[in-house]
Amino acid sequence: MPASPIHETISNLRSDLSMCMGCDAPCCSLRPELTTYDVARIMELEGKTVLDFVDFVDAARDDALPIAASGRRVKMTLRKKDGVCMFFDRSSHLKCSINHSKPAVCLAYPYGFSKKLGSNVMCPPDNLSKAEADVRLDALRDSEWEHARYKEIVSDWNSGKGGAIADFMLFAAKEMDAEKSPIGSALRHARRGIIGIFRKRSC
Repeated sequence: MPASPIHETISNLRSDLSMCMGCDAPCCSLRPELTTYDVARIMELEGKTVLDFVDFVDAARDDALPIAASGRRVKMTLRKKDGVCMFFDRSSHLKCSINHSKPAVCLAYPYGFSKKLGSNVMCPPDNLSKAEADVRLDALRDSEWEHARYKEIVSDWNSGKGGAIADFMLFAAKEMDAEKSPIGSALRHARRGIIGIFRKRSC
């Protein structure tokens, strides 16, 4: 499965963090936007299908990565159960039952991809102090890597012919597969460069 270079290592580091101790994890009631890297990782490591845990919901105007599919603008989010993430585990001090395969946005929380605390962070003050004192920059770099690649995939898809959401998932799988080899990655980036030139000419 395609994955960022250090995700597995960082996930293992994060598995020992206890930042969520003493917190009811209100962030787990939000709808974090998934990338196709998140989906692929959860499918492989948790033995799930896309329809087991992904909801395709209408994207808001300010959502950064809306997927154009079948005349709609959608985003992928984790399915909820009783108002919280379906993977929320109240009995665990980590609160997450898929900590080793958790989405990049969850891995980076309470920081955004800019390595700054988010503006709507819901952590208790004591836990925020722990986060500020123990910033895992490797985890943030890891999340940034996947987020940047996913932005490219969505941008390329949206500038093409489009199709159904199932077509998008197949397209994304091929794009992620290209990252597995240096040659495939180089070809993919060369193709993106050519696409960029034509986009500039058409503006």
